[in-house]
Amino acid sequence: MDTTSDPDGTRATTVRALAVQGDVHLREGRLEDAIVMFKAALELYDGLGPAGRAALNPPTGVPGGITAARLHAGLGVAAFQAGDYLEAGARFSQALTEDEAAGDEPAVARDLGNLGVVSRRTGDLDAALAAYERAHRIETRVGVPPADLAVTVNNIGMVLRGRGDAAAGLARFREALAQLPAGDDSLALRRASVLSNIAGCHLDSGHLAEAVDHYRQALDTIEPLAGESADAARYHNNLGFAHHVLGDGQRALAEYEQALRIDRRISPRSGDVARDLINIAGVHRDAGALDEALRCYRRARRLLRDAAPRSPEMAACLTDLGGLLHLRGDLAGALRWYRKALALERAIAPQSAGVADDLGNIGSILLAQGKLDEAYDHLRQAVSLERKFGENSLNMAFSSHSLAQVLHAKGSRDAAVAELTRAVEVAESLRSRAGLDRARERVLAQHEVVFTDLVDWLYDRAGPGDHEEAFLVAERFRARVLLDLFAERRLELRPSDDRGREVLRREQEAADRLAATFTQRSRAEADHDEETRRRLTAVEHSQAEELDRLRAEARVLIPAYARLRVPAPAALPTVQTRLRADELMLAYLLTGSSAFVWAVRRNAVALRELPASPDRIATLVQAAVGDYRRGGLGGPDAAAAARQLAGVLLEPVPRELWTGVGRLAVVPGGQLAYLPFELLPLPSGRLVVDDYVVGHCPSATVFTELRRRGRHRPASWGEKQFVGFADPVTDHAPSLSSGLPAAQAEVRRVAASFGTAGSNWTGRDVTKDRIAATVPGHRYVHFATHAFLDDEDPLYSGLLVSPGTPSPGLGADQEGGSGTLLQVYEMFRLRLSAEVVVCSACQSGLGPIRTGEGLVGMSRALLVAGAETVVLTSWPVVDRPTSRLVHRFYEFLRAGHGPAEALTRAKRSVRNTHPAVYASPATWAGFVLIGAR
Repeated sequence: MDTTSDPDGTRATTVRALAVQGDVHLREGRLEDAIVMFKAALELYDGLGPAGRAALNPPTGVPGGITAARLHAGLGVAAFQAGDYLEAGARFSQALTEDEAAGDEPAVARDLGNLGVVSRRTGDLDAALAAYERAHRIETRVGVPPADLAVTVNNIGMVLRGRGDAAAGLARFREALAQLPAGDDSLALRRASVLSNIAGCHLDSGHLAEAVDHYRQALDTIEPLAGESADAARYHNNLGFAHHVLGDGQRALAEYEQALRIDRRISPRSGDVARDLINIAGVHRDAGALDEALRCYRRARRLLRDAAPRSPEMAACLTDLGGLLHLRGDLAGALRWYRKALALERAIAPQSAGVADDLGNIGSILLAQGKLDEAYDHLRQAVSLERKFGENSLNMAFSSHSLAQVLHAKGSRDAAVAELTRAVEVAESLRSRAGLDRARERVLAQHEVVFTDLVDWLYDRAGPGDHEEAFLVAERFRARVLLDLFAERRLELRPSDDRGREVLRREQEAADRLAATFTQRSRAEADHDEETRRRLTAVEHSQAEELDRLRAEARVLIPAYARLRVPAPAALPTVQTRLRADELMLAYLLTGSSAFVWAVRRNAVALRELPASPDRIATLVQAAVGDYRRGGLGGPDAAAAARQLAGVLLEPVPRELWTGVGRLAVVPGGQLAYLPFELLPLPSGRLVVDDYVVGHCPSATVFTELRRRGRHRPASWGEKQFVGFADPVTDHAPSLSSGLPAAQAEVRRVAASFGTAGSNWTGRDVTKDRIAATVPGHRYVHFATHAFLDDEDPLYSGLLVSPGTPSPGLGADQEGGSGTLLQVYEMFRLRLSAEVVVCSACQSGLGPIRTGEGLVGMSRALLVAGAETVVLTSWPVVDRPTSRLVHRFYEFLRAGHGPAEALTRAKRSVRNTHPAVYASPATWAGFVLIGAR
C-alpha cells in the first residue's frame, strides 16, 4: 500500500509507534520521555479520521488496539508514578469516559481500577471503594478469569484495610488468594502481592509473627521466578520492615540492603532506591547511628526530588528527617521538616495515615514548646484520623498518649487519665496479638511510657481507688511474657493430626540447629575467626527465620493455642489474699522520672514515691554491688551505697506496715533486679537478712500464680528428694572450664544426707540427656557448674555440661554431640516438679533487664519448666564458702523449712559460725531466691 497517498495510515502507524515507545519508557522508569511519547501520540490520534482510528482500533474485546482511552491511561500511569496524582486522576477519568462511550466494559473496569488506585493513594478511601466495587460488578458480569477478578478483590481488601476494617480486608485478601492457584507460575506476582497484603493486615493488627511468615511466603513465591527483579526487591523490603517492627535490626538491615542492591542495578536513580535508603536509614537511626542515618535520608531526598517529588516516599523522607532532628533536640528544625511533610501529605493524600503521623509529630513539638492550644488542635486531629484507621492500629497508643500529655499539661487531669487509659488498652491489645515472645516484649517496651505515665498521674491525682488502679497498671506492664509462658506450659500440646505433630517436631529441630549454630559462632568469636563468625551469623539469620515461621504455624495448627487463657494481671485484693500474716510485699516501679513502692500487707496498702530518681537508684545499685559482680569483696564505697539505698528503698514504707513482719516479698523494678535486698542495712545496724526472710519475684501476678501452683505436692517427692549435677568436663570455653572440686564434694555430701532419696552426677556424667531423664519428679534439683551468659540473646545463655550422645529431648550440635551448654531455651523443655532448683554457678542469676519483663534468663526458664522457686547467683561465687552455705541450706530444707526461710537461715548460720569468711556480702548475698516459697 502506498502510504504517501494515505496520510491517515501514516499517522496511524506513527501513533502506534509512539504508543509502543511510550510503554517502553514507562517500563524502564523514564517517565518524562514516556509522557512526551504519549502526548505526541494523543495529539496525532485526535487528528485522525474514521479510517485511521479504525486501523488502530480492533473490535471490542480484542486486545492490542490503540485508543484515546489507552493513551490517556498511559499518561495517567506516568503521572501516577511521578507522584502527580491530580493529573493521574484526570487522565484516568478521561479514559473512563472514552471507554464508557465505546461500550468496552472490560476497559471500563480497568479504568475504574486505576481510579481506585489514585483515590486510595490520595486518602479518598470512599471513592476508591466505590470504584473498585463497580469494577468488581462489571468483571463478575462479563465473566473475567478468576485470576483477574482476584486483582480487584485484592484492591477492595486494601481499601478496607486502609479504613481500619482489618477483619474485612483480611477476608477479601483470603478470597483473592483462593482464586490464585499456588502451582501456576504465571500468577506468582499476583499471589505474592496478596500474601504481602495479608502480612500487612497482620502487621497493622499487631500479629507480628504472622506478618513475618506471610512476607516470607510472598518473597518465596516470587523470588524463584523473578530472580532479582523489582518485585523481589519490594518483598525484601516488606520482610525487612516486619523484622524492623519486631526489633531485629540486623535482619531488617540485611533485607533492606538486598533490596537496595537489586534496585540500584535495575534503576539507580529511581524512587525505589530512595525507598530502600529511607528504610536503611531507619535501622541506623534506631541503632543510634544518627550521622549515617542522616546521610541516607539526604541521598534519598536528592533522588526523590528528581524521580517523585510529590510522592508518599518524599513525604515519608521529610517526616523522617524531622524525626532525626527531633532526636537530636533540634525542635525548630524538626518542626520545619514535619510541616513540609504535612503540606505534601495533605496535597496528595489528605485523609491518610501519613497526615495523622505528621500532625502527631508537630503536636508533640508544640507541646514541648509550651504551645498547648496549638498542640491540642494538632493532636486531636491526629487521634481522630488514627481512630478512623482502627482503634488498635500501631500508632494509636502513641497518638492517644501525646493527646493525654496535652490534656494533663492544660490541667484536665480526669480527661488526661481517661485518654491515657485508652492508650494502655491499645498497647495491651497489641501485645496480646504480637505472637512471638520477643515480639510481645518489644511491643510492651515500646509502650513503656504509656504505662508509667498513667501510674504517675494516678499517684498525683490520688482519688478514690487511684492508688489501687496504679498498682494494676504497673502489673499490666510487668513480666507479661513470663505469664504467657506459664499459660502455654499448662497446655497439653497434643496435635490432632499428623501435620500438627510434624510442625512441633520440626520446630524443636529448628531450635536445636539454631542453638548449635550459636555455640559454633561463640567459639569462632573466642578464636577471633572473623570469616567463620560472619558465615555463621548469616546461617543464624536464616535459621531464626525458619524457627519464627514454624512457631507461627504451630499456633495456627494446634487448637490448644486458640483456647489459651493467659492469667490476668492481679489486682491488689487478689495479691493480699495470697500474702501470709507476717509478710510484707514491696513492689517497686521505676518510671521515666519517678520511682514508687507499693507496701502491701494482708489488710493494708500504701503507695509512696521514693526520694531518688531512677537514674540515681541505678547509680547506687552499681556502686553497691558492682565490685562484687567483678569478683571483688567490696569496701567502704559499697557499704555507703548500700546505706543510701536502704534509705531510699525501705525508709519511705510507713512504720506501721513493718509491725509483725518476718518475711519480705520483693518485686524489683529496673536495675533493682540486680540488688539482693538482704545486704541492705537497717536503722538498728543489723542487715535485712538478720531480721527478715527475703524472696524476690518478677511481678505480684507471678507471685500469686506461683503461690497457687505451690499447693500441689507430687507423690514422687517421697522417693526423689534430691538430685545434684556438678563439675562437668567440657571444652566449650576454656576460661570457664576450670574444675570445681568443691562442687563435686558439695553435691555428693548433700545427696548422701538424703539417703536413698538423694542422687548425684558429676564429671562426664553431667550431660543434657542425663539431666533431661533425671530431673522429673525430684523435689530439689541442684546444678553446681559454671554459667555462660549472652546478654544480647539470653535464650542462648546456659550452664556448662559435659558432651554426650544426641538426645531426642534436647539440642544436638552439628557435629553430632548433644553440646556442652544447657541453654536457657532448652531449660524450658525440662519436666520439673521441683520445690526449688539451685544453680550455684557463677552469675547464673544475671542476664539482661528487658523493659517490662525485668531480668530475663535462667530463672524465667526454670520457673516455666515447673520449678516453684529458683536459687541463683548474682555474681561470681567462691567455691568452698559456697559449698558450706549450700550444705547448710539443705540442712534447713530437710528440717522442714521452706526454700526462702532455709536460705535465710543458712546465710545467718554461716555468718555466725565463720564471721571472718563471710564478712563481705560478696561471699553470701549473691545467692538470691526467686519465687513465692
